[in-house]
Amino acid sequence: MKTLLERRIAARQRIVEAGGKQVTLRRPTEYEKAKYYRLPPVEYLCQFVDDCPLTEADLFDGGNAETPVPFDRALFADWLAENPELWKPLVDALSELNAQHEAARAEALKNSNPGLSAPACQD
Repeated sequence: MKTLLERRIAARQRIVEAGGKQVTLRRPTEYEKAKYYRLPPVEYLCQFVDDCPLTEADLFDGGNAETPVPFDRALFADWLAENPELWKPLVDALSELNAQHEAARAEALKNSNPGLSAPACQD
């Protein structure tokens, strides 16, 4: 059974397709947005990738395509640095997760205070 923390984290995760890979992204918390906001976009993105099934063939010339590699965020970041075609779709997907969350928060605020409009959120 998942802990409450594991359930909260899982609720922020989405699997997105990019370059033939199923990448698990996690929407950052408000604190994480503040903590990492100065990072370049790809480095920021890597903070919120929780899984990406890679094989030895993805990592090494002549590597075995049948040998999965356990997920490691630093290894993923190093691999991603060599695959710039994935940067934009993954950054866009993370941005979309944030936008959906902000829209849901604004809607919840509006519904809890029907006479008030939600303030504009700025990052």
